[in-house]
Amino acid sequence: MGWIYKNCDKGDEYLSIVYNDNSGAQKLFYPDYILSVKGKTWSIETKGGFTRSGDSADIDIFSPKKFDALHTYIDKHGLKGGFVRYDKQSEGLCIFPDN
Repeated sequence: MGWIYKNCDKGDEYLSIVYNDNSGAQKLFYPDYILSVKGKTWSIETKGGFTRSGDSADIDIFSPKKFDALHTYIDKHGLKGGFVRYDKQSEGLCIFPDN
């Protein structure tokens, strides 16, 4: 049996991960979902998907920095995780656990 938790976008009571923006300032990033599947805990961030031609529809300029921060966090805590994006060509959700 598993569970799913929708994380919020701000507040001390929610899971946040520190990353540095392009000027080096520390910012907080709140992964969208925390879930448990078959005894494994996942931290998931949803991002803009891919167009039918394969172009990225992700408008977050800090996605690469957030991706790196997420993986540093999940590696440190022995979790699973990644970015989930919708692929219009396959009409499916794709998880990106690696760069």
